[in-house]
Amino acid sequence: MPDGQICPFHTDEFIAATYIGSETVEYEYTCPRQQHPTPGPFTWPFVPAPVKLPGDSLGLGLEIALPKAVKAATSAQGTTWVEYGLIEAAYAKANPQDWATLLKTYSHTHYCATHAERQALSYTASKYLARSLGSLNKEGTLVCHKGPGTGRWDYDQPISYYSIPPGGDWDSRTTWQESRIEMTDYMPETKPS
Repeated sequence: MPDGQICPFHTDEFIAATYIGSETVEYEYTCPRQQHPTPGPFTWPFVPAPVKLPGDSLGLGLEIALPKAVKAATSAQGTTWVEYGLIEAAYAKANPQDWATLLKTYSHTHYCATHAERQALSYTASKYLARSLGSLNKEGTLVCHKGPGTGRWDYDQPISYYSIPPGGDWDSRTTWQESRIEMTDYMPETKPS
């Protein structure tokens, strides 16, 4: 939750943020006093400053794109929390050119035929996104909860699930396996070169 703010019209009125979770604004502030330019309480939205993500060396604007992907994934599943792979799929579908850049630069275990090939990849597009998701969690833009990796991601135990703040009921979550999304739904047939 964001910090409180001072009413712009009453410097002695400290206002706590209120979660509203609308389509366009997550939090807002309301000064209850009546002495404002318009009669009655004064309300203004919380607009977070963009987070500068360490590790976004490709300049993909992940501080904006990843929260949108989390929101798209949770909305599509109708749950509060989603397993990492669902965020990757939502990001790839919404940002196909940037996803192709990540695949070209770092590859993906999807393109590995054997376990040895997977082990040989020290860094992947998934790790790039996961690192940025972790940074957004530290900044408070997203919230993270550890849970079981499922389906395609069952080798990764535990795996991260993400939500838009404040998070909410952990029982309201969707796993990769439950979603029935397939890698072929968002991965190019061949690795971009």
